[in-house]
Amino acid sequence: MENSKLITHLSALTTNEMRRFGEFVDSPFFNKHEDTKKLFEILRENKDRWARITKQEVYALIFSDKYQEFKINNLMFNLMELLKEFLGQLEYSQSNGKSDFVLKGTLNRWMWKLFEDNSKKERDELESIRIKDQDYFERVFQLERFIDQSIIMRGRKHTPVYFEKMEEALEIGFILNKLKNGCDMLNRMMIFNYKYDLGILNLLLPYIKERWSFFGEIPTINIYYRVLYTFLEPDQHNRFFELVEFIEKNRSQINTEDLTLIYRYAINNGIQLLNVDEKNFSRGTFRLYQAMIKDGLHLENNEIRDMDFKNIVTLACRLKEFDWTKWFMDAHRGNLNVEFRKNTYNFCMAFYYYNQQNYQEALVLLSKLNYKNAFYLINAKSMQIKIFYELKEYDLLLSFLESYRLFLIRNKKISPSRININQNFVKYTRKFIQLLNSKEAYSKKNFHEHLLKLKVELLETKAPMLNKDWLLENLEEVIQRKSLP
Repeated sequence: MENSKLITHLSALTTNEMRRFGEFVDSPFFNKHEDTKKLFEILRENKDRWARITKQEVYALIFSDKYQEFKINNLMFNLMELLKEFLGQLEYSQSNGKSDFVLKGTLNRWMWKLFEDNSKKERDELESIRIKDQDYFERVFQLERFIDQSIIMRGRKHTPVYFEKMEEALEIGFILNKLKNGCDMLNRMMIFNYKYDLGILNLLLPYIKERWSFFGEIPTINIYYRVLYTFLEPDQHNRFFELVEFIEKNRSQINTEDLTLIYRYAINNGIQLLNVDEKNFSRGTFRLYQAMIKDGLHLENNEIRDMDFKNIVTLACRLKEFDWTKWFMDAHRGNLNVEFRKNTYNFCMAFYYYNQQNYQEALVLLSKLNYKNAFYLINAKSMQIKIFYELKEYDLLLSFLESYRLFLIRNKKISPSRININQNFVKYTRKFIQLLNSKEAYSKKNFHEHLLKLKVELLETKAPMLNKDWLLENLEEVIQRKSLP
């Protein structure tokens, strides 16, 4: 039975969920079939044998006749149907929409006293809610709709107020949903290079802007609107900085699910902007990560993504937050997935040592990396280039750059945009090192002119480039050194 759909899905239940499912199966309200109950009990008692137990063995514990495949299959089907119903009940019990079903049930049966008691209770609960999210506006919509219907059904004097509130909540919920989905679409377009039609969102944005005095007062709409425009107008860099400020000041007014998404979208934007201007966007992106860590939203099932770990360490080191970096690595090493832990930690420690100019220690750790992951390979190569430069190993570096250039041409697993920014880094670094390595062939004046020409070329190029600031900084240092009398 190991590979059956039933066993596969039962295996996904927690111990507590398995216990509650047993109570569900045993309830005559949901299940009156005794043999299905027996099947569940047998499976629960033999949980440690699911990999070995057979249908024939289970059949013999339930029936006394000769084995018949269809009978055990029917029981397994019944139990699977109960499992699906149980999962629905479980989600219902954890949802905020239970009151809607109660109100609808009392309304449909004309139980007016019960309806009024529960509608008042629901309104009191809604008024006490501090975070106004999509669930909140959905509940407001349903409450006002049911109250409006009850007035009509009882033939009472009608008032427009309930319908107006219902429409307002419906509109807010719709706009919020479109903004959230729009952010998701644009995030995927940026990361995966997908193409989506934003549809009605293009018409909604001017409408929201026109009524900003109203919509801007709703924190969840305000923050998703800001996120959306960082995607739509990536060249308007002030939008990113304003978003960082808004998140820091208003994150307590956003629910955990939305806030997690907002951090992800904002950080992804920050990372894209880092590729354009590392110096100006490092601090803002780092602040987002720090806020995310403070809110405990950097962990999923007590694990931290290896890419998040690497990005956080990289940003912190670039900003020379070395004490914080060491604290972070020590505090979260155990939260890395076991499969990636050693590789991720060694790479990050290498980067930490590199930024403290402990180059030999960094090279030792880089040599221990497993380069099956192309992403780590690219970042390690970039670090090695910088280390060879700092050690003035120019011949070795030129050879290294050539092999890296060929690797980038042949690699098909890395996104074209990431290949491009690395190729441009290799191209201009190679020009710089070739100049340094052959300076004896130039006069002092001619060598200086070539350095200045390369600087102008770097400054004027529109090509996206990894480590452009690093390259310009080192080029400028050589230029200034050669300018000294």
